[in-house]
Amino acid sequence: QASFEAWAEKAAASWWRASPSPGAGERRVRDATGGCACGCCAFEAAILPGEVQHCYCNLCRRLSGAASMSWVPASNDRFRWTRSDGLRLVRTTRHGQRHVCIRCGGVLTIVYDSQPDCTWPVAGALDDESLEDGQWYRVDPHLLLDDAALVQTP
Repeated sequence: QASFEAWAEKAAASWWRASPSPGAGERRVRDATGGCACGCCAFEAAILPGEVQHCYCNLCRRLSGAASMSWVPASNDRFRWTRSDGLRLVRTTRHGQRHVCIRCGGVLTIVYDSQPDCTWPVAGALDDESLEDGQWYRVDPHLLLDDAALVQTP
């Protein structure tokens, strides 16, 4: 299909408009490192920890093998790859691409077409040392919650 008709903005899913809050400022930025499971891909980033989004779409569930994926935004001017031997940027949806390691299959980031100046590392790829104080994280937007897998508790 060469073209498509855009839907009315009011009908768009909430994640379509998800972006870091304006005025987040440097005071909230936190330096972090992360990478894939095999070590071929690694990054350094100044993340905006209070802006975590959690996505429950079918693709995020299948790529992660979990009930959701959590993403933390980073401005591209403070994001860099320190190792990229197996790194590929792959179009995974009509609205975005993901950086993946072709050696271990790890999903590392999502880059939305509507936000070319922002890269969203997956929270699970962050190094433990980046999470030491536990103060970086709070629950924020839950994207595509209607797609969340049903979980039963005893």
